[in-house]
Amino acid sequence: MRISSVGTNGNTVRRNCIGVAPAAENLGNRGDGIPIESRAEDNLVIANTISGNAGAGVRLASGATNNGIRLNRIGLGMDLTAFVPNADGVVIEGGAHDNFIGRAPFFACMACAAARLPAGSNDEQGNQIGGNSRSGVTIDGAGTRNNAIATNSIYSNTLGIVVTGGATGTLISRARVYTNLSHGIVFSGTGTSAKPVANSSTYSNGGDGINEQAGAGGNTWNTMVFGANGGLGVDKNAGPDSSNTPDAALPRANPGDGWRVAVRHSQPGSACGDLQRCGRVSRFFWLWRRRVF
Repeated sequence: MRISSVGTNGNTVRRNCIGVAPAAENLGNRGDGIPIESRAEDNLVIANTISGNAGAGVRLASGATNNGIRLNRIGLGMDLTAFVPNADGVVIEGGAHDNFIGRAPFFACMACAAARLPAGSNDEQGNQIGGNSRSGVTIDGAGTRNNAIATNSIYSNTLGIVVTGGATGTLISRARVYTNLSHGIVFSGTGTSAKPVANSSTYSNGGDGINEQAGAGGNTWNTMVFGANGGLGVDKNAGPDSSNTPDAALPRANPGDGWRVAVRHSQPGSACGDLQRCGRVSRFFWLWRRRVF
């Protein structure tokens, strides 16, 4: 299924199985499940199962603007018990801008505002994006800007969220990013920057909770939960530097759990701009875990 070209606006794709049968049989397409491209605008993809595709489950490209992706299962079967991976869950690239993955701001996407949600769904709920071969969500390229990832569960992919190639203005909010094989959230490449990552959790990933590398800078995070990642909670400006290796002197919630945060360069205004603040975040995670899990 393709949504393409200027004037292709206001369409809704709802309650379909794309690339997978209801019994989780892989019937994947050779390319993307749903590409939205060439300045298509204000379209809504809602309550679908999009899995098993050789490309991305959903790809927003070539200036696609103000489109919404919400309440979908991407990389999973309909019952959420089996993974049927796409190469990537969602890819936003090629100057696509002002799109959202998950819950929309109240002012965004006319089609989303008009859509009736499926019976029993929760308006707070975003997408379930899991089990994909490369990333859950990738946002890539200079000119790709002001896209939002809000209120999603992103888990058991190789990488969780990747912002790279000079993409700017990405909003990551109220996300649960966990059990990915490598890092939870990655910022990579010169000029890559995001709005503050906020009110989110990144835990039990194989690598770092947040990994900033290859010249990315100017990224901040606040009101975050880090815990039980195989690497560091936050590895800012990661590289072959001793300050980015685990160190028993770093503050953490519980000895032996490895909930550590290393900051290579202090950044004014960042909630994790110094180790003491990051230590308080780690202790908060411990209390939160006892109450919720």
